[in-house]
Amino acid sequence: LSILVFDGHAGTHCARTVASRLYDYMALPLLPEKLIREVSQGFHLPLVKMLNTSSNYVLSADLKDLHAKHLRAFSLKCLQKRDSLRNVRQAFKWAFKALDDDLCEEAMQMHSGSPDLSALRRVLAGSCACVAYVKGQDMYIAQVGDSGAVLGVSTDEAHWTARKLNKDHTADNQKEVNRIRSEHPPGEALTVLRCERLLGELYPLRAFGDVRYKWPLKQQKAIIEPYIKLRRPPMNYLTPPYLTCEPSVYYYRLTEDDKFLILASDGLWEMIVPEAAVRFVANHAIGVETLTPYQRLPNATLKQILEDLRDRKRRESKRPVDVNSATHLIRHALTNDVSDENVYAALSATLSIPECAARAYRDDITVTVVYFHQIQMKHHGTGQDTKHLHMASLLDFYSLNVHSLRLYRHKCAPLNPVHWKECWLLLQKDGTLLWYNDKQFSAIKGQVNLLRSAELHFGEQAWNEPGLHPPRTFTTHQDQFCYFALVDNGHGALGRLEQWFVAKHRFDLVAFMCAIARVFKVGTEFHVFVNSSLISSTRSTSDRFNPASCCFSASSYEDDPIFVSCKLDSGDMYKQLKSIVERKAQQQIANKPTDVGSSLNGKGNCSVGFNTTTAYRLDNEPAITCEEDLDDSEEAFFLFDLGKLILLHQRWIEHLPQIHPFYAVKCNDNKLLLSLLASMGVNFDCASKNEIETVLSIGVSPERIIFANPCKPRSAIEYANSQNVRYMTFDNEQELQKIHSLYPKSDFHVGTGCRESSAYVNSIANARKLFDLGNQFGCPLKLLDIGGGFSAVLENGTLPFESLAMEINQALSYYFPSDMNVTVIAEPGRYYAAKPFQLCTRVIGYRKVIASKITGNAADDGDIGFMYFINDGIYGSFNCILTENTIPQGQLLKKRKASKTYWSTVWGQTCDSLDIILKKCQLPELFENELLLFQNMGAYSLTVSTEFNGFSRTKVYPYIKEDDGYSSAATFEQSQAMELPLTVHLSGKSS
Repeated sequence: LSILVFDGHAGTHCARTVASRLYDYMALPLLPEKLIREVSQGFHLPLVKMLNTSSNYVLSADLKDLHAKHLRAFSLKCLQKRDSLRNVRQAFKWAFKALDDDLCEEAMQMHSGSPDLSALRRVLAGSCACVAYVKGQDMYIAQVGDSGAVLGVSTDEAHWTARKLNKDHTADNQKEVNRIRSEHPPGEALTVLRCERLLGELYPLRAFGDVRYKWPLKQQKAIIEPYIKLRRPPMNYLTPPYLTCEPSVYYYRLTEDDKFLILASDGLWEMIVPEAAVRFVANHAIGVETLTPYQRLPNATLKQILEDLRDRKRRESKRPVDVNSATHLIRHALTNDVSDENVYAALSATLSIPECAARAYRDDITVTVVYFHQIQMKHHGTGQDTKHLHMASLLDFYSLNVHSLRLYRHKCAPLNPVHWKECWLLLQKDGTLLWYNDKQFSAIKGQVNLLRSAELHFGEQAWNEPGLHPPRTFTTHQDQFCYFALVDNGHGALGRLEQWFVAKHRFDLVAFMCAIARVFKVGTEFHVFVNSSLISSTRSTSDRFNPASCCFSASSYEDDPIFVSCKLDSGDMYKQLKSIVERKAQQQIANKPTDVGSSLNGKGNCSVGFNTTTAYRLDNEPAITCEEDLDDSEEAFFLFDLGKLILLHQRWIEHLPQIHPFYAVKCNDNKLLLSLLASMGVNFDCASKNEIETVLSIGVSPERIIFANPCKPRSAIEYANSQNVRYMTFDNEQELQKIHSLYPKSDFHVGTGCRESSAYVNSIANARKLFDLGNQFGCPLKLLDIGGGFSAVLENGTLPFESLAMEINQALSYYFPSDMNVTVIAEPGRYYAAKPFQLCTRVIGYRKVIASKITGNAADDGDIGFMYFINDGIYGSFNCILTENTIPQGQLLKKRKASKTYWSTVWGQTCDSLDIILKKCQLPELFENELLLFQNMGAYSLTVSTEFNGFSRTKVYPYIKEDDGYSSAATFEQSQAMELPLTVHLSGKSS
């Protein structure tokens, strides 16, 4: 199935011609060789059966003959390049280029001394194109220009995700800008793109036709200028061609969570964001059934009829105006999602704009919506403006066959709020059950080997595209079974395509047990986490797969640890497994077989899967596992004390039990920090669309998010609505009008950086007046946000947290007694983020100076001072000096006897003279490579750091102390047991 959307410019001639001819060019390279030969001899035309089209344009008789002639010539080229065209991506690139070349050739043909003006008009106009080619589970998006493809993804009816599958060929795409500039001399860098347009004129940077940007000047003057006026070459037209029609081709593997595809011209995406488009189509799919009278199924019981009617009543709230979902999308785009009573007036006003002025308000819009599931096949279609088009398609991808096996996939109950697991059945062709990972894990006696599909090489060929067949050199043992495991990240998005080999006769988990980092308890389940950095990264160069080896190649997916989830009832079993794991982790090798499989063959079940959250491995770096890793590091790094974070939350619950914390993500957006807070029940304060996306990506439900930015762009509000984020803040009438509706929640924000308890008390008192005023006008308020400013670190001029909490509790009890039923929230940022993070830096250089240069006091002329340079600075992790006006508190890690101190200045690593960490302090004499540790550095350090001077952002290494009470199983059960990495060892001691 192929779905195409074309968007013409400078007339319709090019778009109509390409729409009629491109199908055949795309289909030809994909045909079997026998059929291509028959096409070269004039048979089998047309090659494509059209299901439907939004255009009634048909080729003239002359143009049909010309089209057939070019196709025969193209078929001969396909036969010559048969080997290179087996790849769909390469085939499509050839097809697009061939059609464009043929269109240009037709325009250059002279008849009786003059060109064919109709052919010339076809290439003087231009067209963008976006093509979706679907075959089974494989989907390819080929795109030229600025049309877009968006996938609607959902795990259930309430939660939807918009996935943009392509990138526009416009000046907003930096990769495309770099490509164009690299193809022309440096002297044209300022002229090749002006005002975000090609040579200051053309907005899409790739297109069919548009020969004014392709042909040489001499050719244009000979063919175009004498016959068509006002079509002169652009200014600064020096080194053509400037334009290409070579498409960008993207591959996507469909899953059962992919519900529909929206293909649309840029006219739609200029009016609504992808998230809103997916929401409109999803709501349409829910409500469209109510447009037709209810018809009961034959032999339906009264109970079934009642359930149907209840479901139909629920769908009534989503009842659309249009049966066609594409028309439904266009209606919302043209009316800007106005209220129902004004929709017809808005639509009439938009469509009544004269054609000469319409472009200032809207672009041409073409939309195609294709559903992938049978339940939605009744109503779907394509529309151009208000024209309806229906097509039927059903893509079956619920099962796949690999090596005579069939693999069925089923979702299981969530493991915890952060991630979830899957259940797999492995069946032989005759239906015999070989393996079911949730109940019969021990059914197969064999070795499990994990191989990254992106890193598999057989001979010279890389098997990195699911559309390719396995190379012929690939062999397996007779008792081996090969299948693909699709890993989902829990939010409807496809994770990794992994290849597993399962041999039947040697089952033990040594292939990854030896690299296990830690075991943690979640209720009655025990989780074993694997440190992939400890697994052998060697890749076998042999073509024959060796089932006894452990080939786990390091790849770009290194940040996804592997886990084994074991549900056991016995505490002794847990201790036994933990002991085996720790012993294996110390070996740090993966090629010494040891029989540990028996330790997992206890009661309950065991499953193997992938944790696709990135919370346990940061910045694509492995966790620190030994002293040498730190001693050899020349870069600064953060140590993240997970236990401190847990204690801070316990402290909050103890002293402010009635205040729900909404963590301010802007303070520190480290994903492990966010995941651990989420698992303990903390909610989130987000100030941008990106922050909302980050929080949703770790599994947090939208009702636990407040969009706390008083001024938000319209697209961000639409995105928040599409994700069901219902709490927003505003501070003026215009912002309220932008949000479009008055939320039945009041928001009161103290602000950040409060240092005195009186600020909270006075503001709570003033808030009570606001609540009373709301009741007076019949608008009762139910939510009070007392803002941020909390600190877990005792600073000069601040109250201890416990004292501040006591005064806040007294004020709330007085002004908002419990019988008012007011929900109170807060937005602590630095409270949670600052204390758990320690910044470890290293002295990279120093110089002796006269102490007076540091102190500015002439009395110190006879003393020595030091200037030290460390491997971080105010443009990096110490940015909090500028943003928070803080003075970092450092300490030496190397213990030393009492020694003389000197006036010193500590400088950052950049070349800027403003990069000063400590301007005037007393330090003992330090030497190169000495470590300086700065406490309480987690707030507004990582999120505001830059890469100035080319220095990368500081890495984070999480750890937890073995001897602290908060690492006990009981505490982790209470906090829903976030799984944690290895203990960090620093200078031989646990830190």
